[in-house]
Amino acid sequence: MRLFAQTADAIAGTTSKLKKIAFLAEYLRTLNEDDLRAACVFFTGRPFALTDARTLNVGWSALVDAVQRISGASDEDIHQIYLERGDLGEMAERLLARHAAEASWSPSQVHGIFAELVKISGAANKVPALLDLFRSLTAPEAKYVIKIITGDLRIGLKENTVEEAIAKAFDRAPDAVRRANMMLGDIGETAVLAKRGELDQLALAMFRPLKFMLATPADTEDEIFATFAGAFYVEDKYDGIRGQLHVGEGRAALYSRTLDDVGHQFPEIIEAAEKLNVSLIADGEIVAFKDEQVLPFALLQKRLGRKRPPAALLAEIPVAFMIFDLLSYQGRNLLDEPLMERKKIIESIQWGEALRVAPFMILEERVELEPFFQQAAARRNEGLMLKDANSLYLPGKRNGRKHWPLSTSL
Repeated sequence: MRLFAQTADAIAGTTSKLKKIAFLAEYLRTLNEDDLRAACVFFTGRPFALTDARTLNVGWSALVDAVQRISGASDEDIHQIYLERGDLGEMAERLLARHAAEASWSPSQVHGIFAELVKISGAANKVPALLDLFRSLTAPEAKYVIKIITGDLRIGLKENTVEEAIAKAFDRAPDAVRRANMMLGDIGETAVLAKRGELDQLALAMFRPLKFMLATPADTEDEIFATFAGAFYVEDKYDGIRGQLHVGEGRAALYSRTLDDVGHQFPEIIEAAEKLNVSLIADGEIVAFKDEQVLPFALLQKRLGRKRPPAALLAEIPVAFMIFDLLSYQGRNLLDEPLMERKKIIESIQWGEALRVAPFMILEERVELEPFFQQAAARRNEGLMLKDANSLYLPGKRNGRKHWPLSTSL
């Protein structure tokens, strides 16, 4: 982690994006695959990849406790230095300046320690593992490990900057790296494929969620018709929870916008999906749904966060998955096929009771959109989604999609 810390310091010390990319690319070239995988994730400010649902659950107090035990600092020292620095990682660097590291951990070894921390229950029980970790780190290393644990790296890197550094490090096309990361949701794995020269071999994988395609707000109807030169779809904008449904191999899984598996909260959707005799990845919205009507989001909230919703709650507030896009069907990658083709396939599938095709219509000439909005409102939906009929599915991107009227959610 010493070279990692040195590289992070160099990146933090320049405002030039090109220099940040150059520093990171130079470092990435020196790494074996395991360290490359871990380091790229760390440089996005996360301990685990985007599609990895594990959380460290290491709080401020446990980190401070470990640093204080190693450094021997008083409570007053801790308080004063934190007030001066305003950053837990930088406070640790200052307090551990005289500490001699007992070992030299690589990024992959630190990642392994993170994996072990996940398994430990209780903040106090995590402190011994943190002590072992910090005793083996220099002060600069400890600074960045704490920043990664807290998700507060703050060295001027964004994920797309790390993508560009990977492309530069291994002489790959930036678009190929970006697309691979979109599909994998794992920048570490993307970097390994780039190093191997295997980006072109990437395929959609079942039960490995992709980032969702997003939309941008439109202020006026004029803006909408200026955006869409050709035919576009008009759909209701649902007040629910975005979901990505994976079906195949005899099972089903439902992922949230944060790419967490939330299927256990919505068993009726999973049960209906498991009855399908097809393999697919569908994009849609989870809504509270009863008597052929979408129910208010406040009711859906009662279903959230429950590992096993009781039967009474399932009966009181049933849900449905409103399907409006398809990413894969029977092993066929649909990301590069136009939305018009994806819609045709959606309509050809025999969906289960809790799986519903989101109604849509296509416009090929200018008409007033206000009546469509009023109809959506009458169906208890919050607005309209407008989608280019020829658009491809671009995970994590906002091209070719608008929502109207303005709303705080996507």
